[in-house]
Amino acid sequence: MHIPSPASRIPLLLALIAACSHAAPAPAPAPQPSPAPASAPAAAPPTAPASAPAPALAPGAADLSGTWLYTASLGGSEITGTLQLVRRGAAYAGTATASTADEDIPMTQMVFDGTRITMFFETANGEVRMEGTVTGSTIINGTLALGGTTGTFRARKQQ
Repeated sequence: MHIPSPASRIPLLLALIAACSHAAPAPAPAPQPSPAPASAPAAAPPTAPASAPAPALAPGAADLSGTWLYTASLGGSEITGTLQLVRRGAAYAGTATASTADEDIPMTQMVFDGTRITMFFETANGEVRMEGTVTGSTIINGTLALGGTTGTFRARKQQ
């Protein structure tokens, strides 16, 4: 019986991940409490505005919003794609594309402390983790993990 090498399975695995990755439906909103009876005293109005301004990035932290082109080496295969990052307050949302996939893969979490970045992409076949160091505001060098396979990646922000 012929068993394909891990390197030959990577493009197929990435295509399967992209094809199977769909964001889970949003949970149903929680039921709202019933209004208080008319005889109950009215609640005091809030003292702070309902929505506060978005928190600032950490001092010296670059704004990573935008399109990033990346090249990754994983299991002997080279993969190219894009990362699309959008800042929402002090957090980020985003998607990834890959030369071996037909669909965008949504980012489930990103942690950025001003120098180190970790991004997670959850798929039906497991978690993809990209972890690296941001240089200036335009380069990320790091590692990529998919299942038990690890590799490296380099991303450059487009101007």
